[in-house]
Amino acid sequence: MKEIVILCVNYNNSKEVVNYVEHLSEQTLFSRIDIVVVDNSTDYEEYKTLSSVQLSYSNVRVLNSDENLGYFRGVNYGLTEYLRDNEMPNWVIISNTDIKFEDNEFLQRVINLYPKGIEGIIAPSIFSTYLEKDQNPYATDRFSKRKLEFLRFLYKSTLLTFLANKLLNIKRKLNRSNLNINPQENREIYAPHGAFMIINRNYFEKGGNLDYKSFLFCEEIFIGEITRKIGTKVFYDNRLKVYHNEHSTISLLRKKHLLKFSYDSVDYCLKEFYK
Repeated sequence: MKEIVILCVNYNNSKEVVNYVEHLSEQTLFSRIDIVVVDNSTDYEEYKTLSSVQLSYSNVRVLNSDENLGYFRGVNYGLTEYLRDNEMPNWVIISNTDIKFEDNEFLQRVINLYPKGIEGIIAPSIFSTYLEKDQNPYATDRFSKRKLEFLRFLYKSTLLTFLANKLLNIKRKLNRSNLNINPQENREIYAPHGAFMIINRNYFEKGGNLDYKSFLFCEEIFIGEITRKIGTKVFYDNRLKVYHNEHSTISLLRKKHLLKFSYDSVDYCLKEFYK
C-alpha cells in the first residue's frame, strides 16, 4: 500500500500536468506515492501527451473520462477507479497542477508532522503568486445562508458579477501594499482552499466522500459541510506550504460558462446543505 495518492485533473493543459508530475518526482517520498490524472479533455493529443508521463513513471496512472466531469467529479472518478485495484492509502491529496512545493521534503513533512494521521483534512498554507497572499484558511467559519443567497442572486447577472469583480479587484490593489504575508495561526477552520487539500483516510472511514454533484466551484463548501456532518475537522497548518500559480486552467473557460458554473454550484450547496 502506498502512503499517499495524489489526484489531479487535466483540461486541455497536458503540458502543465507533465511538468507537475516531474516536479512531484523530486519529492523524497516519490516512491511511496501514486498519482492519478483524470483527463477531462476530449482531444486525443492531450491524452497522448499525458500517456507519455505514464510510461515514464510506474506510479502514474492516466484515466480518460470520455467527458468533461469538472473538478471534483473528476477527482472522485479518479479515486473510485484507483480503489478498484488498491487499498485506501493513509492520505489522499487533491491538487491543482499549477502547484509548486516549498521544498522536496514537503510530502515527507506531512508524514512526520502527522504520524498517526488526523481526524479529517489538513489545509496547508497556499501562497498565491497572483494575489500575493495565503489562500488558506479559505473560510474560518461557516457561510451564512443569506450570504450564499446573495451570491446566487449576483451570479444571475453578468453585469452585477462584472461590477462586483471590478470592485473586488480595486480593493485588492488598494490592500496589496498592506498585505500581511506572515503565516496565520494554526487552528481548526471551516473549509480548506480547493487548490490543494490533504485528506486523511479517517475522513473516508467516518463516512466522508468526494461525491460533489456540481461541475465546478464551491468544492470548499462541500468539503466543509461534509466534514461538519461526519464530525471530523479541517485544520490549517502553516508548517506545510505550497505555491499556487492560479487560474491557468480556469482562464481556458469562457466567462459565461464560469458564471453558470458559479450559479449552479452555489444553488446546489444551498439546496443540499442549507435546507
